Amino acid sequence: MTEALFTSACRERLNHAIKLVEERGSQYGDTLKDCQWLVMRSVFDLIAEEEGLLDKELARALAIAALVDIKYQRFQGGYKEDNVDDGINYLSILPEMIRLAKYGPSQISSGETEQS
Repeated sequence: MTEALFTSACRERLNHAIKLVEERGSQYGDTLKDCQWLVMRSVFDLIAEEEGLLDKELARALAIAALVDIKYQRFQGGYKEDNVDDGINYLSILPEMIRLAKYGPSQISSGETEQS
């Protein structure tokens, strides 16, 4: 039986997106893990008029959400394949970053989080 066009096209695009993220990971290192989100956290502290409210995990989840918004907004300037692949990759990690911010790493690894 032949694979459905939708499935085949998804598989091809997802494989390309994975290849792209692996290439960028070797170029840039583990920026998602290592980033301290200093600018985001300092701006948040300034606006909230209190320090330390935005922890690293929440800053990471918000940063990924912002990157998703930015990548999709770029379609306003026309189609670019890079925006599709980056959007796939940012969207694919967003739920995990939200769970990490909400529950912490110990809950993530044991699978004891709520699923929606």
